[in-house]
Amino acid sequence: MDGTTEPVVAVIGHPIAGNPSQFAIERALLSMDLPWRVMSFDVQPEQVATALNGLETLAFRGVLIDESLADPATRWYSDRDPSNAPSTPLGCLYRSPDDFTNFCGDSPTSSWLKERIEKHFSDRGKAIENAIWLGTKDPLFPPGVVTFSAESSRRKVSNPEAVAACDLVVISDRDGKPIHLGVADWPRNDASTLVIDLTQGHPDQAQIAELGYSLISADAIRVGTIRQAMQDWTGDVPPDDVLQEAIEEYLAV
Repeated sequence: MDGTTEPVVAVIGHPIAGNPSQFAIERALLSMDLPWRVMSFDVQPEQVATALNGLETLAFRGVLIDESLADPATRWYSDRDPSNAPSTPLGCLYRSPDDFTNFCGDSPTSSWLKERIEKHFSDRGKAIENAIWLGTKDPLFPPGVVTFSAESSRRKVSNPEAVAACDLVVISDRDGKPIHLGVADWPRNDASTLVIDLTQGHPDQAQIAELGYSLISADAIRVGTIRQAMQDWTGDVPPDDVLQEAIEEYLAV
């Protein structure tokens, strides 16, 4: 890490096959004129601590941790310093500019979502008065950003118009399946209502966007997660369109 070694970052997951992150990061690094290298590793959950210790010792500049390994990675990080345990699942490791000895941790998904939520309502000069969560609570959602006035884990939304009247709507799966939102009964929106899709891609997301709601899709969250991790690693922000196009190209193959 003294400048004589080419910076290298790792992507870990289980399974890692089919994960577009390495391809997207490489494209973004190229667009930023950064001669870094990226390596992907399939790591069994029980081997995460060993793998992270090794990556730290081998002077990797950072690590992107797939959600499949977030829990053991978070335990590894918390065990090192219980007083600094993360409040959300770990998704990224990076080196502090002031101390390259040990990894620092971040939850890039949570950090990016917090930034987007705050910007949406700040740009409109309003506070979040009514927020609803539909589905099972997801620990990746940034804590302390909003107090939900209603939560529902039913398979079907019983009052779609009331949901659409909220300032913020967060959608997650229930038992691994998408909730029926009744979007056909949602009124049109002037983009003031923010809808966040924490599923792998809710089947109604296109219709929600067509109705005028501000939608943070599953694809946007994937891009935002990588963007935030790369900012942690490099101190610079990669172009969103480069990341998005790389992911689409990879998944289309």
